[in-house]
Amino acid sequence: NRMDIKLFEASQTGDIDYLSRILREQPLILNNVALFSTQNPLHTASLAGHVDFVKNILMLKPEFAPEINQDGFTPMHFAAANGHIEIVKELLQADPGLCRVQGKERKTPLHFAAIKGRTEILSAMLSACPDCVQDVTVQGETALYLAVKYNQFEAIRVLVEKIREMDKEDVFRVKDEQGNTILHLATGRKQRQVIELFLASGNISSGFIEVNAINHSGLTAFDMLLIYPSEAGDREIAEILQGAGAMKARDINPPPDSTLHSVTVNIPNSGETFRISQPDYLVEYFKFKKGRDSPSDARTALLVIAVLVATATFQVGVSPPGGFWQDTHIPDQSNSTGSTISEAHFAGNSILATSKPVAFCLIVFSNSIGLTVSLYMINVLTSRFPLQLELQICMAAMFFTYNTSVIDISADQVKLYVILTTAILSVFTPIVVRWIRLYAKRNIIKTMDMGLFEAAQTGNVDFLQQLLRENPISFCNFALLSAENPLNIACTMGHVDFVKEFIRLKPEFSKEVNQEGISPMHIAAANGHVEIVRELMIVDSRLCLLDGRAKKTPLHYAAIKGRVEVIKEMLLGCPDCIEMVTVQRETALHLAVRNGHFEATKVLMDWVRENNKEDMLNMKDELGNTVLHLAAWKKQRQASFPISLFPVMELLLGTKSHGPRSLEVNAINQNGLTALDVLRMFPSEAGDAEIVEILQGAGGMRARDVIPQVTPDHQTLNSPTRPDTNRSQSTTLVEYFKFKRGRDSPSEARGTLLLIATFIATTTFQVGVNPPGGFWQDTNIADNSNSTSNQAHIAGQAVLATTNKTAFALLVIFNSIGLNASLYMIYVLTSKFPLQFELQICMLAMFCTYNTALPNISQNLFLYVQITTTIMSSALPFVVKFIRRFLKLENTKIRRHT
Repeated sequence: NRMDIKLFEASQTGDIDYLSRILREQPLILNNVALFSTQNPLHTASLAGHVDFVKNILMLKPEFAPEINQDGFTPMHFAAANGHIEIVKELLQADPGLCRVQGKERKTPLHFAAIKGRTEILSAMLSACPDCVQDVTVQGETALYLAVKYNQFEAIRVLVEKIREMDKEDVFRVKDEQGNTILHLATGRKQRQVIELFLASGNISSGFIEVNAINHSGLTAFDMLLIYPSEAGDREIAEILQGAGAMKARDINPPPDSTLHSVTVNIPNSGETFRISQPDYLVEYFKFKKGRDSPSDARTALLVIAVLVATATFQVGVSPPGGFWQDTHIPDQSNSTGSTISEAHFAGNSILATSKPVAFCLIVFSNSIGLTVSLYMINVLTSRFPLQLELQICMAAMFFTYNTSVIDISADQVKLYVILTTAILSVFTPIVVRWIRLYAKRNIIKTMDMGLFEAAQTGNVDFLQQLLRENPISFCNFALLSAENPLNIACTMGHVDFVKEFIRLKPEFSKEVNQEGISPMHIAAANGHVEIVRELMIVDSRLCLLDGRAKKTPLHYAAIKGRVEVIKEMLLGCPDCIEMVTVQRETALHLAVRNGHFEATKVLMDWVRENNKEDMLNMKDELGNTVLHLAAWKKQRQASFPISLFPVMELLLGTKSHGPRSLEVNAINQNGLTALDVLRMFPSEAGDAEIVEILQGAGGMRARDVIPQVTPDHQTLNSPTRPDTNRSQSTTLVEYFKFKRGRDSPSEARGTLLLIATFIATTTFQVGVNPPGGFWQDTNIADNSNSTSNQAHIAGQAVLATTNKTAFALLVIFNSIGLNASLYMIYVLTSKFPLQFELQICMLAMFCTYNTALPNISQNLFLYVQITTTIMSSALPFVVKFIRRFLKLENTKIRRHT
């Protein structure tokens, strides 16, 4: 429809004159919109942010305002999500109830404003329609719940203030469909500043917050904290919760016997729900979590498994099951060997390739996939490592050795297949894996236009401009459907020109914080993209003051990573940013010292002294530690730097180059320790004589010599400035080395378990493809005329399967249990890891190689072995869960009787 296109163009560009011409030509066109489109001009104009056009449409056709398009959005949804405050005000003026219209998944415009952190819009909507704060989504989530879920702290603060002003405190106690309150969610996501806000004295004393609310899984917020600890520990959050009266569910209302059998566990910060027995939360406990587990831990764990798979599959390629022919035999009509029968073969060829070519081809196929993918994983995981080129040469040599070997040992009838298989798999397996991952990513990132996503990822400005010419409002939809935006991706990749163009078109995206509490400025600062930082500060210099997760600003991330140029740029553009502190009360200077970045510390120190802000040098974190305490703890002598550079300790205490000292040398932290005490309590192996001299030369003293005091015995603060004096008093090494959640981190436990599981998988796999006793090297079919003592056998079969079938059958059972259980452990322990899909392909290939090889070397036990391995692989996870549940019940009965 020609008129439909014209009207769409007018609303897209906000051209009121063009709209007037269209209406003169076709006065009834607005009445006919419903006939040819599910989206009206008000949707388009609200999405694009054309205020004057919206005003005109509202005067001409006010009934357009509450209309919902095919995606479940009204014009108010578009305006709220994109932060168009003037349009929101115009719509509210037309009808305050518009902010309560439910769209897709029963989300209202207020919900989208909370998700995107649009504080001005939240205030406007709540002022116009207070009841909208009580609206919930199809999952039972309020706007406050969504703000917590998407880590929008400023939005949370505005909502909390408004809720109290409007006497709508019941909203604090609303539960989602899984029975989780906002406190459950904030605790699950480790949002300490949010928890502090919720548990302010006024909220507790007035009963607004139900601290010990129990969800449908029978868990309180405190239970959530204990079940899913973070890597760094959660002592501070635990103290806040306990200070507010938080308790475990079992201490409030002991669960009935029925809860011992199974429970539905919902994890607030991951959105996952599953039914498991009580101890099965260990599966969730060991899942890889970005906020808890470091990339290096994940990389090490993945490398261990990838190396296992590469080793095992390489061995199978050069020493296949069944062994090798030791002679050359070409039968002819005159050749009669009595009862000894043998196919034509050549010495050095694989027996299995001759006797069972189909089985051999299947082994080559699955084994080659396992080797190729594992080597690909190792290459990815060691990217930018020192000696990477040497490592790649080693892997290439290993790969060509494998291919040469497996082709050479193949029988003539399968040699062409093996050549094609190894060649094709080596080239196409990484490509196929990437394609599958990209396909999955396209399904996951349903919310982001893939063209724009690719443009941001590649930094293609021309492609961006082409996309915007084709659809000028395409990127406006992200605000409704995604917590990410293309600017985040471009900042991550370091595409300066793309960032320039994008913030010119959509500057408001530069202020958006994603679900992890990270803005484009955070990303650019952490990655050291100083040009991007400069461009973002041109848009708004106060972007470096944006609070992210744990109230960390972009300057904090720059200090943590030691990005000197970024720090200089931020201090130049926004001097106030240096005064910002994290939720642990740490300044950028604290973080630079803590993370051992000398140059970053020097830049910050110079700036502090040049700008007369020396009081920052004595600022203390929440444990009372100054930067000097941290420097003493870190042993910052910086021996690796040239002598011309000032060591951190000298830099902090001041020298002739820096003028008079302004640092309080004998500041005492909450544990009653000075910097000299810390140094004495944590001596290094090389000794600390130099640092002690520096401190004492600056007047450093022990706390007992400054102010005699008694440190309370009950202090157990978990800080770097307190020695671990609470060692287990048990006299047994068994008790001492037991895993303890409060002491040992999930990644440490996972690393230990993975090491053991990979060892078991390696050994059991080798036993399966090369069983004890070796293989028959000839074929012998016994007959009446044969007096040989050898039993009937076929070349390439396991000797033990012929000579002692019972022992071989038991070997198959026990070995298959070991392999399947270890692979299951690896699968559980690497849940949600990066490259998990590639790892699963490796394990599946390894599993298929084992299950193909073992039955085909078992002679008369082929069917038994096939059934055994199939049943073991299918039933083992369920049997393990049943045994765990049974043991849990028995232990519970024993505890009750005692």
